[in-house]
Amino acid sequence: MKKLSLILVVMLLMGVLVAPSFAKTTGNGAPSGPHYTLNIIGTSEKNMDNPQSNGHVIFALYNKASGRVSTRIMLSQGEKFSVLDKNGTDGEAAFQLPNDLYLSAEVDGTIISKYAVYVRALGKPGSATITPGFIDESGVEWFSVGTVTVKKKAGQAPKFVNATKELFSIEYTDALGEVHTAPLFADELCEYFWDLDGNLRHLQMRFYEETTYIK
Repeated sequence: MKKLSLILVVMLLMGVLVAPSFAKTTGNGAPSGPHYTLNIIGTSEKNMDNPQSNGHVIFALYNKASGRVSTRIMLSQGEKFSVLDKNGTDGEAAFQLPNDLYLSAEVDGTIISKYAVYVRALGKPGSATITPGFIDESGVEWFSVGTVTVKKKAGQAPKFVNATKELFSIEYTDALGEVHTAPLFADELCEYFWDLDGNLRHLQMRFYEETTYIK
């Protein structure tokens, strides 16, 4: 706690820390104000033409036989939020997050995000789980124990939930049994991703510029 307080004071004096956003929450559970919207839609179509960025949508593979919707969204950093590969029906899509995603992002230290992400279920009843993870330099996959699950029930108005902590950090146990919490992109040698799985055909994310204390 003392370490966190000291870091926050230093950041404030340096003019780095942005004051938390206290934007009014709307009836759907998300803040009001400017945001980037990403829709993830399940479809049974494959080999889509022009899989590159086009709008704010990613298509996940919908298996008609099982009713399952799944894809892996590979994550990278760049100038802004952007869909880099919308075609996830082949098992993998790509999404870009801003370079300034964090105000502080120390491995096993303080993690403060400049942005917040809210998630909700749309369309027909169903549920979906998003699991963050990374692939290390040896090709080993690591999955976070912190996941996000959203559900849509019949007759229920869809509500956003704040999923910033779960989606912008990864909590995992190493080979020695030690638990670590690391921000996305903590190691430039690793590849980071979100795994989507469930039977929900339409998942929506909204990204806001809102200071969020993750750890």
